[in-house]
Amino acid sequence: ASPLCRIRGFLLARVRVGEPAGPDDAAAGPRVEVHLSEVAPQDVVAGVAAVAVGVEPGLAEIASGWIHDLQNWDMPLDADPAAALPGQDLAEAIRRHAKGRRVCCAMGRQDREKGFDRFAALFVASPALREAVLFAFGGKVSPDLAAASQAFAEQGGYAIDRFISDDELSGLYAAADLVWCAYAPGYDQASGVLGRALQFGVPVVARRGSVIEAICINEDH
Repeated sequence: ASPLCRIRGFLLARVRVGEPAGPDDAAAGPRVEVHLSEVAPQDVVAGVAAVAVGVEPGLAEIASGWIHDLQNWDMPLDADPAAALPGQDLAEAIRRHAKGRRVCCAMGRQDREKGFDRFAALFVASPALREAVLFAFGGKVSPDLAAASQAFAEQGGYAIDRFISDDELSGLYAAADLVWCAYAPGYDQASGVLGRALQFGVPVVARRGSVIEAICINEDH
């Protein structure tokens, strides 16, 4: 079982599973009841933070404890981060395009919150950067950044402007020397993209003073 499954088992300790309520409900499977009344008021008030108190000291005022963010350790316990990831065909295609340059990958939705405007602008504006690093992304670009995406591709950036599969996501990580996590100030929070980068041992690009930078420092990444 993965750590995530174990944590879910802990968190759902007060959930009761029974037989379907009647014939009409049989197709939906077992009946699940959540009995919040069994939880003492003080237990409801006491919280558990998913970000280390060392990362955000203010959490100590509202949480009685903390656990490592599940996004940072959602791989199965027996997974080998050094093993070959799925999506090697995509990884090889990106490396061929890079022609020996380092690769910086951005994953998932590409919009202003995820810093795609900055990601594309940096690559387009700097010939020296383009000579040293290939920028690549996989994920649907926000319509308001279509022009930025087009300029990025015209300057030789590697673009997959659509929703990507799990294997393609793995391929981006396999190709990456750096993972883009320099998100907008208004999107200052932990990240699943960061979580996988931590687990695969891939360095990230983070905005100075951000929560992501603090997590990387706390995790010695």
